[in-house]
Amino acid sequence: MVHPNSAPRKKQSVQTDGVEATGAVMPKLHRGQPTNTTPPVRASSRQDSDWWGLLPQVQRQGHAIWLPLSDTAMVSLLQAMQQAQPSADLVSDEHQPSPAEIGLLQALRRDPPLLFYALLGYASELDQHDEADLVCLTDLARHLNASMIAAFSAGEWMLAAPKVGQSQQRHWSRLLAKLPALDQVDGCQNASDSALVSLAELDDDPQQEALQQWIQQLPDWVAVLCPEVDAALFDGLPEVYFDSEVDTATGVDRPDATGSALLQRAARFADQRRVNERSIERLANQKNLQSAQQLAYGLSHEINNPLANISGRAQALQRDESDAARLESLKQIDRQVYRAFDMIAGLMFYANPPKPVVSSVKLRELFGAIQTEFDEFAESLQIDFQVIESADDFTVQADREMVLEAIRVLVRNAFEAVGQGGSVHVQSSATHLATAGNPQVAAVEIRVADSGPGLDPAASRHAFDPFYSGREAGRGLGLGLCRAHRVAQLHNAKVEVSSGLAGCQAMLTIPLLASS
Repeated sequence: MVHPNSAPRKKQSVQTDGVEATGAVMPKLHRGQPTNTTPPVRASSRQDSDWWGLLPQVQRQGHAIWLPLSDTAMVSLLQAMQQAQPSADLVSDEHQPSPAEIGLLQALRRDPPLLFYALLGYASELDQHDEADLVCLTDLARHLNASMIAAFSAGEWMLAAPKVGQSQQRHWSRLLAKLPALDQVDGCQNASDSALVSLAELDDDPQQEALQQWIQQLPDWVAVLCPEVDAALFDGLPEVYFDSEVDTATGVDRPDATGSALLQRAARFADQRRVNERSIERLANQKNLQSAQQLAYGLSHEINNPLANISGRAQALQRDESDAARLESLKQIDRQVYRAFDMIAGLMFYANPPKPVVSSVKLRELFGAIQTEFDEFAESLQIDFQVIESADDFTVQADREMVLEAIRVLVRNAFEAVGQGGSVHVQSSATHLATAGNPQVAAVEIRVADSGPGLDPAASRHAFDPFYSGREAGRGLGLGLCRAHRVAQLHNAKVEVSSGLAGCQAMLTIPLLASS
């Protein structure tokens, strides 16, 4: 696509004395002819760190061409990609370049390898019958803007890229130091008014002469990584010329002055990614909840009845059984049935919990109930079970049965982890809890510590997932912890698990009503 203010691509008959023969008057461009104006030479103090890798390869008559990626090109390309329009809007206004195209145009005027890359890419897509002999910088910027995302996103070129060492970087820096800086060269007085300038104006245009010096050096840049490529390969490239001065006309900042805006966009992108991750996590949790509800309803209807039948038969057989070993086996069947009942009830509670019946609950009373419930079981397993009461009689505003059940499942999980011969300790302490309305709410922390195998990172991440079991890792989680997590949610509380130096700790933190 040729900019409407630029010259047509087709060759035109233009006499050397400036008299038009056919078609529009075209500028007579010179490749490397000396002028009376000596353009300023780029400072040679650039460091190797200005090169950040390679641009995607460009094919030229069957040869792979590799060019370096400079800091200027990297910033400009990244900024243009962030300003990329939706696919439906890729065809930009032919009379007004987009902000991305303006930024790339500025970069083309400041970065020789990016200009070479854009020119080679533009030439590679010309039809073989197209006799295009001229191309303006604006057209190169438009083409680069339309093709850069597809070129950079393809992964094949990264695998094929040659290795770049310090010697190649120093070579590029020396080549860059020899070139005139186009942004420091004054162009024709009327260049900003029209894309078509007269032959007399162009003959004396220092910017055009400096641009041609750039193009003449293209084979030297390519030879750094592709020494086998003949310089004659680039003889048929379209002539490049200036068409307008968009920098001052549009008021767009130079690429090297947009670092702050670039970092702001990157920060916004990172923040949006975090928001998306949290949204995905919420959707996943909601999906898990819906799946748990469906599973719980199915289990309650399809499994509860067979379990009740098994339990009834086992209890009936116990009444007439005189053999001690068989009697114990029947009791074990009954216990496992009740365990399955408990699992289904836990899943039902997680999926569709009842509304809490809130009252003032003394923690000391709950600890006493836990002690009574697990003492005999701990003794049978030779587990050192201690419920350490605090000097403070903490009172919480909660559903007594729900909080008691949460503590119960944490203790049961600790017993199952220890197995036999270990220790399980329960204690409480004052702390603070951050809530949505207040970052410092007085709370009580109930801590259940055990000497079991602890939790690996995967089990820690899925500790409250109803569909995850860590038993293959040596510690079972089951459905109990997800039930405790549901109780915590219903009470604006928090429950978490962590591995310590030995064993594991589970903490249930509940907002405090009063203490005495």
